[in-house]
Amino acid sequence: MYLVYKNRFNVVKAYSVDIIAENVDYIDVFDISEDQIKTFKQSNVLAIKDSFEEAYNESLALQKNYEIIVRKSNPFKANWNNSDNKLEVCFTGFKKDEKNQLEESAKKNGLFLRRSVTQNLGLLVCGSRAGPKKIKVANKLNVPRVMGVDGFNNFLETGEFVE
Repeated sequence: MYLVYKNRFNVVKAYSVDIIAENVDYIDVFDISEDQIKTFKQSNVLAIKDSFEEAYNESLALQKNYEIIVRKSNPFKANWNNSDNKLEVCFTGFKKDEKNQLEESAKKNGLFLRRSVTQNLGLLVCGSRAGPKKIKVANKLNVPRVMGVDGFNNFLETGEFVE
């Protein structure tokens, strides 16, 4: 399948993917060219095409409709302690030193740190020791999640949820 997708920075790209699973809000895919699993928002899939070439050409045409966002902004409402409307992130299942490094990176990239999963959480980052409680709550609330340091770094770089 060939998708045209707009990420959170309004960058429109073509993808060659195999669908793994999907629900009303998200679609889990295997990105063939990057050899990794990604999670996309259904609402950001702009087109489905019959070939990569068609998807690529469509992505170029559609990009003209979207101004690329340079500043990382928050699509969520402000809430207590987050009056600047920053994207909220929670880290779970990491060793203390690794978690501290991830939190520093999140702060440097303009994200707001949360200790628990809430309805306003924008991203749950799961380490290898993540417990099931936060993951279950995140699934129930449709909170996007990424796995590990690489998944978080990819999110910072591309705005995509790679599991």
